[in-house]
Amino acid sequence: MSEFASIENQIAEFWRLEEVKNCNVYTLEEKRCKQHFESNVKRGEDGRFTVGLPFRDNAPRLGKSYDVALRRMLSLERRFQTDTKLKEEYTKFMKEYSELGHMEITKNTIPDDKSYYLPHHAVRNESSTSTKLRVVFDASARTSTNVSLNDVLLKGPTVQEDLVSIMTRFRIHKYVFTADIKKMYRQIWVSESQRDFQRILWREDPSQPLNIYRLKTVTYGIVTASYLATACLQKLSEQESSKFPEACQALSRDFYVDDFLGGAMSKQSALRLRDDLITILRGAGLELCKWSSNDPDLLLGVEAVPSANNDLDLQYTENVTKILGLYWNKDIDAYQYKVLMYNNKTRPTKRAILSEIAAIFDPLGLISPVIICFKIIMQKIWQTRVDWDATLPTEIEGEWRKCRANLIHLNTLKITRSLVGDGDIADIQLHGFADASLTAYGACLYLRVKNYNGEVITNLICSKSRVAPLKTISLPRLELLAAVLLVRLAAKYATSLSIPIEHKYFWSDSTVVLSWISSESARWKTFVAHRIGEIHETTSISQWHHVSTKDNPADIVSRGCCPTKIGESNLWWRGPMWLHKDVSDWPKENNIYSRADEVLLEARTVSHVITDRYDLSIIERYSSLTKLIRVTAFCLRFINNASKKENLIGALQADEIDKAANSIIKLVQASNFAGEIKDLRKSGQVSSKSALLRLHPFLDKNDLIRVGGRLGNALTLNESQQHPIILPAKNVLTKLIFIRYMID
Repeated sequence: MSEFASIENQIAEFWRLEEVKNCNVYTLEEKRCKQHFESNVKRGEDGRFTVGLPFRDNAPRLGKSYDVALRRMLSLERRFQTDTKLKEEYTKFMKEYSELGHMEITKNTIPDDKSYYLPHHAVRNESSTSTKLRVVFDASARTSTNVSLNDVLLKGPTVQEDLVSIMTRFRIHKYVFTADIKKMYRQIWVSESQRDFQRILWREDPSQPLNIYRLKTVTYGIVTASYLATACLQKLSEQESSKFPEACQALSRDFYVDDFLGGAMSKQSALRLRDDLITILRGAGLELCKWSSNDPDLLLGVEAVPSANNDLDLQYTENVTKILGLYWNKDIDAYQYKVLMYNNKTRPTKRAILSEIAAIFDPLGLISPVIICFKIIMQKIWQTRVDWDATLPTEIEGEWRKCRANLIHLNTLKITRSLVGDGDIADIQLHGFADASLTAYGACLYLRVKNYNGEVITNLICSKSRVAPLKTISLPRLELLAAVLLVRLAAKYATSLSIPIEHKYFWSDSTVVLSWISSESARWKTFVAHRIGEIHETTSISQWHHVSTKDNPADIVSRGCCPTKIGESNLWWRGPMWLHKDVSDWPKENNIYSRADEVLLEARTVSHVITDRYDLSIIERYSSLTKLIRVTAFCLRFINNASKKENLIGALQADEIDKAANSIIKLVQASNFAGEIKDLRKSGQVSSKSALLRLHPFLDKNDLIRVGGRLGNALTLNESQQHPIILPAKNVLTKLIFIRYMID
């Protein structure tokens, strides 16, 4: 595999773990593969499975493959001459392969399109507790017709639950254990008639004649191998479910490829689950090994991981160097991160940085506030469009070096695995939080567990973060995207927990988004309507609540957090402190919904006033400030009359004129100073990088940004003179105001 292809695969895996998929919809090819499996799978008298290779319909013909396999074999032998250790390990692996009956010598001559010779090579995995070297067979090698075996095979669907669901459920059990199936692929036979598609060349010494072998089992390197093996586990679960219902459910749901992560709420149940899994799998010729547990009693009588290796590596990506890996330390029953020290002498090219970012492994999003900073850097790098090995702009390089160097501080984190504590559970609630900034948005889920003794435990379950799109959209829309991400996260992983959740609460600090959610989706323009519709599909309006920004843990995701500070953030790990109190002591929600002029930016009925994200084209249509204000006032009156019983009629009133003027000013300010507005609402001051900093801006009672400072002490001036409204210099509204007062 080329270095570029390797980086591509790492980046693809990085983003795949970031996805939140709520359902599996099989493609036509996946359905055909599944049907082929069901039609051809068999179990022998010894209980072991035999499967067929699922070839595509009307697939291109395979050509000659022997010559490529021969060249690769001779090249491998030349390496053996200079690397005796490699030769020794390689020969040992192949000898064991043969002795276990997983391959056989053949003398038969088969037509090219009815056979395929697999080149092979070594893959090292120094972190493996068993096999440091493994021989991998290359089914992607092209034949003389430029077609490989993988080209003519169906890949098959994913039939197991995703890694995040399994790891999330792993945190619910009090007693847990892990194990993996020894040589799982090689315990499943390939049908006799198709083994000639798995031919290899091999000899232990160049002085010997080359032998042709047929691989008799499912082979790593063939595109359909993972599906065939995992589909056999699912089939085994179906066949044994009447005898072992609980164990078969675990077999179906808690295996990720060949690795098991599961447990139970009591030790007795965990022991029964362990023994039943052993029985079921052994009946199919499958053996569990490398056991690990948070309780030594669960390891009695099984092949445990060596005691010197206390940390279970939870990253399942093969042959990838990790800069940040997630581990389960069974001795303290906690998750820990292991970060490699940064080599400051490394030249930070696009290739080097993207490779390192893609090697970060945080499937549960436990450190999303840290990882979002790296995602933003990744986006900036793509925007530069520099070549893969070119020097990056100084600003991006400096940002990368600082973030990467600080990552080492994550090594001190110890994150409790268990979400439920040790007491008897009386009540379980799910709390989700969403927020956005102009650079990113995110969502996080918390489990609130109340025990019968009155103790309340809250813990972060998982989170997801997203970089804001390159195409600029408004802050309210970004906050809406965060709310959608939250409901997807909750729909996916609340089900994965497999526990009875009494109540679900969804929190946002955006009064605009809460106002949108509180109304029918059809009321809004397309962008908002579609997303509100999705929110309404899985949640009810009564489940949505307002939270202050200072109590919103999702605010930490949207803004990012330094690795040196995330460990100290109780808000991030536990949620707001009032979650530990009785519901009656939670913050009261009075007048949480936003004012009409902010919310109705997206209303279909005011498309004349605003047609898109802070679309100021309405202002550009009028050359008179007076006419602009009056048109806006009549539009707001129409909205008022459509939503209230008491209609306004007759000439416009002074307060309607004032409200219209304020609405227009707010639109302009929101379009130009969105970040400043959010900062002022949160902390009362703008960022040190803001162009408005020297004006000491503040929000008045109407949410307009005004100039602060010492003019407020001038008692001879009225409020508007003491604290003028801030408008951008180059704006149509500013020009209309200037013209108006020049005429006056």
